[in-house]
Amino acid sequence: MSRSGITSEIKEAITLIIENRPDDPIAFMAEFFDSHANTTTALVKAHQKLLLAHHSRPSFQVNLAAAYNILKRQKNSNGLRGLTGKTYNDLLTLLCKDLTGTESEPLQKRIMCLSHEVIRFPVFKLGVLSTFIYQGKADKNLCEAMLTELHQAVVKTTDDPISVIQTGSMLSSQRLNKIMAEALLKSGATSQSMGADEFIVGAAEILLQQIPDLK
Repeated sequence: MSRSGITSEIKEAITLIIENRPDDPIAFMAEFFDSHANTTTALVKAHQKLLLAHHSRPSFQVNLAAAYNILKRQKNSNGLRGLTGKTYNDLLTLLCKDLTGTESEPLQKRIMCLSHEVIRFPVFKLGVLSTFIYQGKADKNLCEAMLTELHQAVVKTTDDPISVIQTGSMLSSQRLNKIMAEALLKSGATSQSMGADEFIVGAAEILLQQIPDLK
């Protein structure tokens, strides 16, 4: 029971009964578990909606808003509607299911909220996007554009101080933001993803090409 979360649900229901002392505890518990079942269904639907498109695609923004609306329409244990911190945290946990506890803990400490908090859309958007980005996959066209910029910067760098300054400007956040925006516009709807490991290997190869062969 503890693995399925039933124990925690029963504890939560009992705690709410003690705190609220309803006139009809049985009806209160029935309403609580009915609300929880609806929330669980909404959670699955919202999760599926968020997985329909890569987070770098324009359509993801539409799906993000739809997922938020699915969750905020659900009744909470207090009978009110709105996305609470508990449901928001449950969604983030679901999105992090492929990460180990050691990997997900630092992220969750920063983006999770208190269970009773009402979660507004900007907070929801930040948390969900952070979770997807943290898991190490990005649009392949975007990554290849960044590797191209890195290669050009490395090739043009010499011992001349002016060259170093020019290279720094090539890798400035303003220029890279422009390059990334252009790359996303050019990429098609079926764009693939690139993992962090693949990107690191590509960047390492660019740097290693500048080391002379000493054989």
